[in-house]
This record gives sequence, C-alpha cells and structure tokens, in this order.
Amino acid sequence: MRRRSAGHLCGWLPLIALWVLEGCAAPPAPPPAPAAADPLAQANRPFAWRLEDGARSSCTIVVRATRPLASEDADELDAVLTDWYNLGRLGAYKDAPGQSDSGAIEAMGTPWQPHDDTLAATFDLGTMGRLGFVVLLNALAGYHDEEAPIREVILCATQAPPPAPPGGST
Repeated sequence: MRRRSAGHLCGWLPLIALWVLEGCAAPPAPPPAPAAADPLAQANRPFAWRLEDGARSSCTIVVRATRPLASEDADELDAVLTDWYNLGRLGAYKDAPGQSDSGAIEAMGTPWQPHDDTLAATFDLGTMGRLGFVVLLNALAGYHDEEAPIREVILCATQAPPPAPPGGST
C-alpha cells in the first residue's frame, strides 16, 4: 500500500474548505409566496375582481359595469370575451413553454345579460392556465378605459347570475 504525501493532500484542501463553507452557508432564500409571484395577483386593475372556486368545465365570467350597458357597450364586451375565447381555443395562453397547445378552451356558452349592467358567459376552460385570466383582465382593463367603466369581474363564479328572461336583452 502506497502512502500519500502531505503535498497531495494540500491540493485537495481548497476543495474541502469550499465544501465545508457551502455546508455552513445560509440556506438559499425561499421562493416568493405564490400570491407575490403570481401576475394575476400583482397587477393593479381599475376594477375589483376575484377568482372563485367554480368548476373549470363550466367557468362563468361575470362582468359588471358601473352603469347600465348601452347596446354598443354590451356588444363590445361580448366581442372582448369572444376574442379571448378564440385565442384560448388556439392555445395562446400557455403558462409554461412546453405546455400542450390542444384543448386550451373547449366551448363558450352564448353570452347573456342577466341585468342591464352585467354581461356573463360560460366557458369550458379545458387545460387553460392562469395566464389566460391575466390576458382577460388586461383586455377588460382596456375595455374599462375605452368603452364603459367596469365595477367588478368575477372569474369562475360559483353561482352564475340567472339568464335574462325570454325576450330580454342578450
């Protein structure tokens, strides 16, 4: 058995010291809390909004304006939701680069106006992630600034507003 010289051990001392120091270093900082890292929670919006625990297969989006919606305003709000839906069908709202494109949003119910200041639509969100909600809230902020002021947005409402009575507005 061959005996190693002290000089050979000295070559390893810096690596051993580095290994010991790494073990004694402060632990890495924990990742930010989910709410702080979530762009959905971070962004300031000109209206109140909340994400409820409604089913993703029948996610009702409820948008309430600060005043009754004129026919043109309701049509424009319907167009915002329809455009968002169409992009979602194409898989535009991927939370991760490797996420599958297929089936992001499966179906959209016909939007309805249960009250003169409210428009609602029901979606089957399929595999759409939270990024899709960020895009929708951004689009609604633009609608708020250019068309009609929004008071409240409810995402995936657990209890959808009742549909308009027959012969009512759409």
